[in-house]
Amino acid sequence: MKRQLTGTIIFYSTPAYGHVNPVLPVLRELSESGCRVIFYGTEEFRPAAESVRAEFIEYELGDIVFDTTVGSRLLELTELIQRFTLRVLDGLLHCAGELSPDLIIFDTLAFWGRAVSEILHISSVSINTIITVPSVFSRAFLMYTMRFSAGCVRELKFLPSVWQNNRIIKRRYKITKAALLDILMNKAELNVYTYPGLLHPDKSRMTGRDFFLGPSSLLRETTFSDPDDYDYKNMIYVSLGTVFNSSEKFWQGIIKEFSGTDFTVIISSSLLFDKQDKYDLTENIIIKKYTDQQAVMKKARLFISAGGMNSICEAAANGVPCLICPQQGEQAINAKMLQKPGLGIVIHGTEGIQKKARELTESYTADERLIREFNDIRMNELMEKLEALLNRNNE
Repeated sequence: MKRQLTGTIIFYSTPAYGHVNPVLPVLRELSESGCRVIFYGTEEFRPAAESVRAEFIEYELGDIVFDTTVGSRLLELTELIQRFTLRVLDGLLHCAGELSPDLIIFDTLAFWGRAVSEILHISSVSINTIITVPSVFSRAFLMYTMRFSAGCVRELKFLPSVWQNNRIIKRRYKITKAALLDILMNKAELNVYTYPGLLHPDKSRMTGRDFFLGPSSLLRETTFSDPDDYDYKNMIYVSLGTVFNSSEKFWQGIIKEFSGTDFTVIISSSLLFDKQDKYDLTENIIIKKYTDQQAVMKKARLFISAGGMNSICEAAANGVPCLICPQQGEQAINAKMLQKPGLGIVIHGTEGIQKKARELTESYTADERLIREFNDIRMNELMEKLEALLNRNNE
């Protein structure tokens, strides 16, 4: 029997599919349990909000464009989040005052969501779809520092704007925690991680405020009809996700390495699909604009990925090994954590990738214990925790 909950909940999204998709099953569970759920996002995510019975409100961004590719450039991302916050926060505060929410849920990058909860003293939950940093003394912080420090030198031009925005935010809204780490990885009374704990380098340091839900993206409902049953022999699935997927060199390498082999290679890329006529494709290379990723994972022997968190979790849940070719720093950290329990191998470029694919598909044996762990989604436990927060606010 489904738990019955009451209350109004506002979700402040970061407008990127990798951040939105894992939270959709949580919002659907809340709305079906009786809560009123309001979803803030950009227009392209209206269908996603409506699919989980949430009320959609579009961010009023003016001329600001939330470019998801800046996720690999930390100072530029910080400056963008600050500008985003200064643009929308007054309107969000006014609307939240009228809605009187009982709980605020925000993506860990949505600094503006944490700001609303702190200013209006409303209980909050952060959704962490990426490996977040618990402190500057953590392993995760060291991993991010090693991956992003060189790039930060090239981004020094954003520092004056970051400092100025920081001063404005502190002065205007009396927010004390507004340093770089606070803005990029916002914490709440409850911090929910949408992947298994074994993928976080600091799991042993987590507190009672941290909860590993598991790979909730597995519960996401497919939004389009795909007639392909993916019943191919020796099938390899290749996808770089929706953001960092434009590497011409990578796609040329994949096509060259696998053309004419006994592998059937399914490539999911809308960009590549639109210009596939420029390639001399053999029959075993199939390029699709979209795929039902959950369906293809059930048939694939190997997944070649950039290392997005949701995708590698879906592969591990189906016992599919990964060759991971990271396209940016966060993906490199994900890849390193997936490689640790033997679920994948990190590669750099496509040279020799066919040989590596053959070796991995022939040697890999799925670990049933790990498959169970990647299929363990603790939604009922999360609902108990959210119910406790809602009840506390209604007392």
